[in-house]
Formats: sequence, structure tokens, C-alpha cells
Amino acid sequence: MKYLSQRDPKWATKKLGNTFLTVGRWGCTTTCVSMLSSLFGGVPYKDPGQLASDVQLYNAQGLILWAQLARVFKGELSFVRRIQGMDRKAIAEGIAGAKTCVILEVANHSHWVVAHSPYGKDFYCIDPLDGKKKLALKTFGNITGSAHLTAK
Repeated sequence: MKYLSQRDPKWATKKLGNTFLTVGRWGCTTTCVSMLSSLFGGVPYKDPGQLASDVQLYNAQGLILWAQLARVFKGELSFVRRIQGMDRKAIAEGIAGAKTCVILEVANHSHWVVAHSPYGKDFYCIDPLDGKKKLALKTFGNITGSAHLTAK
């Protein structure tokens, strides 16, 4: 998986869909999805700038419309479910699956990171702000939800 930063100058100034929100400031979810598109061999990789330019992928507030992922990735990567709160078992199962992956909502619903691997009661994650591996709970204080995706 490519470790990416939403602040990379290649895409940091790109607008999310038809909004005035930029990848660099508000594109954590977009950057997480981009990283995951590089994880599986059959999924076409799309960098955060490419994703941001797809106006159908975002609502008017710049939030990703999860159901649109299957269209964007031609059925090779799609949204399975969104879980509110921290469900350790579901997160661990999503990380362990050969064709599944998880994005964690952290910091009181204000940020998204890619779940990487379990570490005791915590999870390693890749933070799209800087593209670095960190511990989710230790760094962000809490996990308030998760989005689960699958690849064909």
C-alpha cells in the first residue's frame, strides 16, 4: 500500500467535487481511499487528486458518498458498511481479510485514517495528514467509527 499525505503539493490544492474544500485541508477520507486503491492488485489506483475531481463522489458538504466507490473503481473496490462507535472485533476482522480493508474515524468524528494492523487494544494506522504510521488510540484519543470496504 502506498502511504500518502493529503498535503502533497501534487493534489493538496485540488477541490473535493464541486466544493471549495481542498484535499490538503479536508481530504483525509479521500486520501485514505486512494491509499486503499493501491492495496489490491486488481483495483485501479487513483491518487487523491483524481478522486477529488470526480464530482459524483461527493455531496455538497464535500463528504464522500460511500456507495459511489463501486462506480469509481468499476466494481473492483466497494463500500460494505459503516459502523458507529468502536467495534474492535469488526475492525480486526476487516484488517485481517485478504480482500477487505477498514478506514477508522478518529478524533471525535473529525479525521479518518487507514487501519493497518492490531496492536494490543490499539490499532496501527496510516495517517493521511502526513502519510505516517501511528497508533490510532494513542495519537487521536478515540475511534468513533469505521468504514469497511472490499475488493473483488
